[in-house]
Amino acid sequence: MKPLARLRLDPKGVATVLEADPSLDLEGNGLPCALLVQGQDPFGRPLCPRCPVQRELRRGAYRASTPLLVKGRRLRCQGYREAEGFLVELYPERAEPPDLLLELSRLTQHLLRNPEGFPQALEDFLRALRLALGMEAAELFLIDPEGHHLILTAYEGLHREAFLERPWFQLGEGYPGIVALRREPLVTHALGEDPRYLRQKVKQLGYQTYVCCPLELPHSLIGVLNLASRDPRLDHEALLDSLGRIGPLFASTLYTLLTRLGEVGLEAIAQHLLRGEASEALLTFLQKVRRLTGATGVQVVAREGRRVALGWVPPCTMKNCPAWRGEVAGLKNGLPDCPEAEGRPRICLPLWAKGEVVAVQTLFHARPPRPPLSPTHSRPRPRLLTSYSCSSHAPHTKNTINNTMPTL
Repeated sequence: MKPLARLRLDPKGVATVLEADPSLDLEGNGLPCALLVQGQDPFGRPLCPRCPVQRELRRGAYRASTPLLVKGRRLRCQGYREAEGFLVELYPERAEPPDLLLELSRLTQHLLRNPEGFPQALEDFLRALRLALGMEAAELFLIDPEGHHLILTAYEGLHREAFLERPWFQLGEGYPGIVALRREPLVTHALGEDPRYLRQKVKQLGYQTYVCCPLELPHSLIGVLNLASRDPRLDHEALLDSLGRIGPLFASTLYTLLTRLGEVGLEAIAQHLLRGEASEALLTFLQKVRRLTGATGVQVVAREGRRVALGWVPPCTMKNCPAWRGEVAGLKNGLPDCPEAEGRPRICLPLWAKGEVVAVQTLFHARPPRPPLSPTHSRPRPRLLTSYSCSSHAPHTKNTINNTMPTL
């Protein structure tokens, strides 16, 4: 649907009108957007001077929207982050859903410029996807580099805690694992009666329709995309048709972005390795992981026992750690229990090289990350297992780990 108005804003919020319906009376360039639009909230109070769209975009989101009143008309302000400033579009409040291919294009452009915004941008895109398709929850699983299991990388929607009950599935296990193994979509309108679905809290909340689709590349599977709703009457054929159109492009986009994220994250590490500074390279790696995951402490333990840590990580002998067998383990996060966690929340991840686990990475959180009060709440959202998932698909990451671990 064509917008009623399109404005381009510079970093300071000064607007240039690209096009506008005459009824909105948006005339004049070089004015602050708030002064030009003069939008109000549903209670008639000035909204534009405290613009929630610009606020979210400045905080790193690639898209943001809010309802507003302009000259008595109920509109929706939709904003996108661009290379230098923002693009703002005004639509009728009940406009048609956004073009998902265009949304995916904007996601790609944003992340190629800002690869470290990957976690938040994924959630923003999943929100646009689920709202466009009339669903209540959307989640993305990425497969590990050896193809053994899937990790919940991004989630957006209602009842976040219930969907985080189980963020890890082995190949062939649960809906994500079955779809990854068979490479075929899986659909149900009676989720509560299906024993293959393993999250009991989601069933208890009354979710009925669940659509699970593989994200395939020409040479492999990169992940699984899921949509859920409590409405059993939804047309799954229309959902599959929409996902079929965006799925291949979304998979290619993810691969490109994960590769780019790995390249950016490893640039500083590679410089240290070229100078023979293996310890400094590992420290840089841990700093990036800690920043991306929000962990209190991060630790890498090599097969021969050498440890490198950043921040405080509780002592652990790791003798019986399932991560040495290639499994993801943790505590208080829906993962298989760590036998030595001693009540402290953590995640232990295997690091692979040449088909073998050469080290184990531990993420320790002094407090378990809490989900936001609502999907669009402005507080920092808990980061899922993004650092593992992102680094695992970057082509150069496994080689770097392989070159570094022997000199830990």
